Amino acid sequence: MGQFLLLNKQEQDIYAEEVDRAAFMAGGLKHSLQTLMLSGQASYATDWLDRLITNPELKQVQVIRVDQHEAFQDTKTIKQVNHYLQNNQFERVSRPARKVTDIDHDAFNKAIQGESSSLLDEEAGELTFLLPVKMQQACTACHGYDTSTVRGVLRITTSIIHAQERLAQARNNTLR
Repeated sequence: MGQFLLLNKQEQDIYAEEVDRAAFMAGGLKHSLQTLMLSGQASYATDWLDRLITNPELKQVQVIRVDQHEAFQDTKTIKQVNHYLQNNQFERVSRPARKVTDIDHDAFNKAIQGESSSLLDEEAGELTFLLPVKMQQACTACHGYDTSTVRGVLRITTSIIHAQERLAQARNNTLR
């Protein structure tokens, strides 16, 4: 019984480390995204997201609007910003709108309410972390038409294969 409790505690600790690592990465990515936005370089967001996914630790990176569509695809937000600013200051090539349907609705709703969440899929060997992108005072210069506290959700999915390897080693060491 003691070995089971020890293994259970080790598993909880290892997965908690994975959540902390994903939260740290998401926080850094959110700050980079905010820098792009506040510097008026939002048009580079799609390139930035495309480059991020080449990182072997990241399986998926998306910014999802509260309407559950992937941000930076269509020009819906740009049109709203330009209308609010009463000029056509921002432009971007429009891509087809993409609704994100492969997301846990409860976790997404929690994120758009302002609370981050994580989803562990041991079978797929991945952890998905959802981080709300909250409205900041500086955002209102362009997005003042929107009074919601959360602008969208940053979703990152990381591999947990190395965590599972650590767990397998812990099981092997404990059960000897």
